[in-house]
Amino acid sequence: MKKLGTVGNYKILASRHSLQRSRQRSVDMLQVVGAILTFGAQKLDEYSDNQADVMLIDENNNFSVVFAVKKAKIEIITVIDKADCFVKNGTAIAKL
Repeated sequence: MKKLGTVGNYKILASRHSLQRSRQRSVDMLQVVGAILTFGAQKLDEYSDNQADVMLIDENNNFSVVFAVKKAKIEIITVIDKADCFVKNGTAIAKL
């Protein structure tokens, strides 16, 4: 996991897979981190330790990011180069 920043008390971490997908799909990780920062710490608290992944959809920039919120960490799982995409059953959906 690579640390990319913080939002509130949360560390934002990217998996090797998410960094690879970001490069392959031409989605800038700075935009991904920016979307998470915009989403905000208070909303992240709602998903903390709920056992579900979260898909954050950024329609303005046409990408989505899937992450998990565990204790004081946001673990970015993957990055998708579109806003209109399939959401796996059991994944929470959030939009900017």
